[in-house]
Amino acid sequence: MTREEIESRSRGDETMMDAAQIKNQKPEEFFNVNYLRIYYGKSNLFPYSDIHKWLSYGHDGKHPGCDEYYFGRREFSFTLENDVYLRYKSFKNASSMEDAIKSNFPYKIDIGAVYSVDPDKRHAYSQTGANVFTPVERELVFDIDITDYDDVRYCCSGADVCSKCWPLMTVAIKVIHTSLTEDFGFKHILWVFSGRRGVHCWVCDPKARR
Repeated sequence: MTREEIESRSRGDETMMDAAQIKNQKPEEFFNVNYLRIYYGKSNLFPYSDIHKWLSYGHDGKHPGCDEYYFGRREFSFTLENDVYLRYKSFKNASSMEDAIKSNFPYKIDIGAVYSVDPDKRHAYSQTGANVFTPVERELVFDIDITDYDDVRYCCSGADVCSKCWPLMTVAIKVIHTSLTEDFGFKHILWVFSGRRGVHCWVCDPKARR
């Protein structure tokens, strides 16, 4: 079967989209740091409060049984201009996280594990001689890239992505989501665009995090 025949048959599949192919540009070709400053500079654009609420998992100081230091033990990492990488960033609350992001304007933010102690103060704890700085919680995360499907997609290859690629990702999402909910009983699942050529699945149930 030729490539044209395969694409012709695919048009009848409801998971396929007929649209002009748009190749991905490299990030540096259209990246503008001024847009990043606008994005981080306005709380109605970057979800500081929502991120804090999500990663606090109820430990927000509003009930007697909460751990007010829980969010502060979460590691964040920043990738800055020229690939400068900052690890073990941690923040007491949403305001301190917002201040740090606005001060550094990271090109990329990664969310790490919850540690036994504040990652930003790990060196102070290491002086005690006890190995107290250890990860204790982390969400179960799946990373799906369109490049995983290079052997079955016929429109693009490598880092290039077009509208015809995404139905493959949609199928992957449906299969994984069904398995996570029906086979493993997970309920708190977050699917997000990875920022480039794929999706991330965050399983946030307590039994997944621990």
